[in-house]
Amino acid sequence: MALDFQENLAPVESGDRWGYINPNGTFAINPQFDSAYEFKDGLAMVVLNKQLGYINASGKFVLHPRQPKVLLLTPMPLPGQPRFRGQVLPAVRLVD
Repeated sequence: MALDFQENLAPVESGDRWGYINPNGTFAINPQFDSAYEFKDGLAMVVLNKQLGYINASGKFVLHPRQPKVLLLTPMPLPGQPRFRGQVLPAVRLVD
């Protein structure tokens, strides 16, 4: 299963892992994540070992995975919100 291309990368499921393909259909970021979301502004949220993190287009973590406490900001979808398997995710803010 593949999601939409954003910033020339698309999350794609391979087996039980998610990675990112480029427009040629080859993996730009190898499948290694439990879940992967579309890129926006150069970052994508990923889940690794049940912890949220953010990667850049090279696949390097810019916010390393951690178990968040989540504060819901809005129950309504807003333009540009991340999607997972075609569904808009609610806006959240990570708090410590």
